[in-house]
Amino acid sequence: MSREEEKERLEHWHTTKAETEEFVGGEETDFGKGLLTCIFKWGQHFADIQFQLLMALHRYLCKPTAEREAYYRGLDSIYKAKIDLFRKSYMRIYGDSEEKAFSEDIALWMNGAADHLFEIYVPPDSGWEGIEAVVTKLRDKAMDMRVPFGERVFGWGDVEELQYLTQRLIILVDIKIGLQPDWGKW
Repeated sequence: MSREEEKERLEHWHTTKAETEEFVGGEETDFGKGLLTCIFKWGQHFADIQFQLLMALHRYLCKPTAEREAYYRGLDSIYKAKIDLFRKSYMRIYGDSEEKAFSEDIALWMNGAADHLFEIYVPPDSGWEGIEAVVTKLRDKAMDMRVPFGERVFGWGDVEELQYLTQRLIILVDIKIGLQPDWGKW
């Protein structure tokens, strides 16, 4: 794509965005509002760099101690930096509790991601109750994980539960609007 084509594409996107905002009206939000808008913005956090770093750290922590260094040596520098930060800072704060330190790292990621669920709404029409139940469970779990108070510790299983709830929600919306969804292999 040439520079001119790219410039034209970006100008079109901004025009489209402005037209959409004018069409929708209402107040502007910081993190999005609606159902699909919030699901999309929330879901982007499962592909961002913070999540990728969290996943690499999770894999590192799942390794037996004897295998961790070999895994570490095979990583790109950005992932090594994440593990170094965890070992040198988080573990200093949380002592010997890798679980508590990892839970805190999950909470940091969740603080950014869960913001998109503040104004997630389901239509008040009949027939959306199942979707509303999943939205409520997803929002409550995500908000709960933003700040791990006291002895509460969140682990990778909690992150996987959020992923499952998100996938379930997307499938249910597709079914509700008359589609026959399939998550697919890849």
